[in-house]
Amino acid sequence: MPNAFPASVIISQINLSPPMLPPLYRDESLYTRFSRMADPLSNSKNLNLAPLCGLMAACCLFGPLFIYGLASLAVWGDGTPATLRLPAILGGTSWIVAAAIGIALVAYAARGKVANLGFPIMAASIIRMFIALSLGLVLYFVFKGDGKTFWFSFLVTGLACLIVETAWAVRTLTAPNVTSSDGVHS
Repeated sequence: MPNAFPASVIISQINLSPPMLPPLYRDESLYTRFSRMADPLSNSKNLNLAPLCGLMAACCLFGPLFIYGLASLAVWGDGTPATLRLPAILGGTSWIVAAAIGIALVAYAARGKVANLGFPIMAASIIRMFIALSLGLVLYFVFKGDGKTFWFSFLVTGLACLIVETAWAVRTLTAPNVTSSDGVHS
């Protein structure tokens, strides 16, 4: 094998440097925002859960309403709105209870500071999904309504809650640390 390359020649040809990013992604403010996510000292501001509570409540209200309207128009099940109303409401009800427990868990575990939000928001999201699924199964088998309406309501409401929770967490974790003129963090 006189023509074989030695291993050092092959290894020297491998480029281990990070790839060059296009100019669009070299924005320093974007880098600064994401580096601030991991810096607990820059995120020492107080945690405001009111927007999350309001957005979760809106998801739990409008998800079942949307599915009830869709089911009534598409004539699912036997087609009477009275038989479609209860399954749509129950599908969203399981998320209301689970969201309340998840928000309480975030409030307790984060101890009121944005710097402590990372793991509690992930844990609360997982726990919220398990609680909603458990309660949803109980409600479905106890009330035995239209399954298509119930599970569509359950899934649409859960997806909306997840989107809202993720958007709120990213916005909260990447928000700049605003300081007033007297040096007190807002």
